[in-house]
Amino acid sequence: MWKSLSIALAGAALGAFLAQIVFLWAIKQGFYAMIVPGVFIGFGAALGRCRLIVIPALTAMAALGLSLFLEWKTRPFTADPSLGYFLANLGKLTPVTLIMIGVGTHLAFRSPFRARPRRAPLAAAS
Repeated sequence: MWKSLSIALAGAALGAFLAQIVFLWAIKQGFYAMIVPGVFIGFGAALGRCRLIVIPALTAMAALGLSLFLEWKTRPFTADPSLGYFLANLGKLTPVTLIMIGVGTHLAFRSPFRARPRRAPLAAAS
């Protein structure tokens, strides 16, 4: 259990690192890839095949946090570029941005579940 937990956490950390690189590269190319942080973190955590519910919860929180951080870093509000103002005015983000952050966070939550090993069905009592 500890081995799969540590692999899942290391995979999520590696996914977060790679997500930043890919997201910033996509922005420089003119693409808006806000779903990337959640996908990379979730798929990285899925490498561990951990059965604990805490892994999907942590990956979803990490994906949400990284997505908001990258959005703030690349597209801050013009009225006030501070993080506090950004977080206080999340509702002013465009619907596409909010949808992509939500989908990425959902995928970060679901991906570790997809990799969990399934239990064999119990034999029927005779």
